[in-house]
Amino acid sequence: MNGLIISTISLMIFFRNIFVVGFSTSPLWMVTACVTVPLIVGIQLAMYFLYVSCYNIYVQIPWIICNCLLLFCLGMTSLSDPGIPYRCSEPPDETWIWNDQARTFRPQTTKYDRICATCIEGYDHVCPWVGQCP
Repeated sequence: MNGLIISTISLMIFFRNIFVVGFSTSPLWMVTACVTVPLIVGIQLAMYFLYVSCYNIYVQIPWIICNCLLLFCLGMTSLSDPGIPYRCSEPPDETWIWNDQARTFRPQTTKYDRICATCIEGYDHVCPWVGQCP
């Protein structure tokens, strides 16, 4: 019974992190929901009805599994935490510097992103297709 409770709590924390962290990190999640996913699903359905449905079930099932895995990985990527440090009013270390745009202290390895309006650890670029600031 304790294992079931711990598993349920872990699952609730997992989904809380997805919805709280995932949708609050980037304003670009609508591009993923309204452009990227329908584009992928549309191409998958067209390919299935034009080509894959002609083959036997041993080809169709792995194809469907791979496409579902593709959508799952896209969802996990777009809903993951891009590396946003916690806001600090006092520097926890002498190497942290003040950032005027984010109004917080940040490590020197973070950069401020105007689109996501936050500091991001290991910032590279904003990807509108995935809706993330990785």
